[in-house]
Amino acid sequence: MGFLNPFSRSKLIGQLIMMVLLGVYLSVACKLLHTWLKAFQQTPDLAKDQKYLCGIVFAIATVFWPIIIPISYLEKCAKRQEELNKVSINQIQNHLVCDLHR
Repeated sequence: MGFLNPFSRSKLIGQLIMMVLLGVYLSVACKLLHTWLKAFQQTPDLAKDQKYLCGIVFAIATVFWPIIIPISYLEKCAKRQEELNKVSINQIQNHLVCDLHR
């Protein structure tokens, strides 16, 4: 690499980074598609039109996983926080009721 000028070297490094990112993107996409297809095969009671729609959703989700996975994770965290809040509210209410009965 000593014979390359700085512009060529930075271009080569940029291409290498893009290839690594593409490899990571494709490997995660393949893994997610494999996982989703396995789950899909374990649900045999779907109608033909439902299977078709599932296939479309799998294709879209596989392509756009960098957007879909974080959104799904945030939804899951929000749902868990909501459940924890409900448990806390119920505990407070139970504690107050017990105090009132004393």
